[in-house]
Amino acid sequence: MMIANLIRRWKSQTQGAAMMEAAILFPVLLTMLFGVYDIGHAITANHKMITASQVAADLITRTPSVSTDELNQAIEAAGLAMAPYADGSSIGIDIISVRFDEDDNPQQVWRETRNMNINQNDAALEKSRGLGTEGEGAMIVTVLYDYVPTFGNVVIKNFRLRETAFARGRRSSVVSRE
Repeated sequence: MMIANLIRRWKSQTQGAAMMEAAILFPVLLTMLFGVYDIGHAITANHKMITASQVAADLITRTPSVSTDELNQAIEAAGLAMAPYADGSSIGIDIISVRFDEDDNPQQVWRETRNMNINQNDAALEKSRGLGTEGEGAMIVTVLYDYVPTFGNVVIKNFRLRETAFARGRRSSVVSRE
């Protein structure tokens, strides 16, 4: 009888310890789960940004010159590539046509910026240094997106994603603006 009481007491103490361990670990495990979910979505959004910048660059470089309508369609396509995370009005996009001078330095031919400040992409021309020689050109498309985690700052805070695509004109070395 005494042994049975000791076993019962030991069993109840073990259950209490297991409950305490679960109570301590459950919030940690739940936070880790939320973090993995949010980080996974951030990675997916970043992949979509890569696609968005490349889609816009590809559409713009198809012709020797681009009209305002074609530019608007390329920006809209970039927004569609970001679905369901964003649309054309919630992403920032900066498109720069570049020509390289006699010293192989990039010179801006034209620029179109939407939903972002030009100063947020000051380094774009510098990034294109070394991509061409005199008379050649390039198209630089930068996309910005402010990622807001699903679980609102539980694990990670809002942060800005930025992707830049570089492309060459298909039919002319420099894409001009109509």
